[in-house]
Amino acid sequence: AVTAANVYPPVPDFIEPDDLLRFERLRDRTLGVCFKLLFIEVPEPRQRQTVLNWLQPQFAERGIAEYDIDLVKLLGPKSEWPADSANFWIELTRTVPPGSVSDHRAAFVVWGFEELMDHTGKETWDIVRHFNIQRDLYVRDYPCWWIFLTHPASRQHWLKNAPDISDFVALWIEAPLPTV
Repeated sequence: AVTAANVYPPVPDFIEPDDLLRFERLRDRTLGVCFKLLFIEVPEPRQRQTVLNWLQPQFAERGIAEYDIDLVKLLGPKSEWPADSANFWIELTRTVPPGSVSDHRAAFVVWGFEELMDHTGKETWDIVRHFNIQRDLYVRDYPCWWIFLTHPASRQHWLKNAPDISDFVALWIEAPLPTV
């Protein structure tokens, strides 16, 4: 018999069985019913599409609207940032109006944190600090699943620049650092 479990694309190979089990339990309990913040560490940018391919059928099966958000495309070049700051909140509200996901039936998959820094030449983590400060706005106005796809080496930057964010993280899937 064909079931949802065997028609999903394969699980990305860097996701350990224990993390997969934790993800599936969280998905089955909370996807589409409340705000949850998840981090999935993606060792290489080319593996990002593998993660998206794996997630998309799970969202579609549950009637969840998926918003794929590439920060580099959303925020644009540094020269366009107001007051020399990348404000994700302003750009997100222009792109996806608050209230459009008030029933929790959405998932935001956000990536490009590291690429944004490379693209702009910024050495600071403005976007991370902004998210930390504005987190209550996201919970209030976008009460759905948020999945951040980050590089494994970014975890320390998140903990340093957005220490309060750890209170909101429901699941952090750790991936091994790529070998050189």
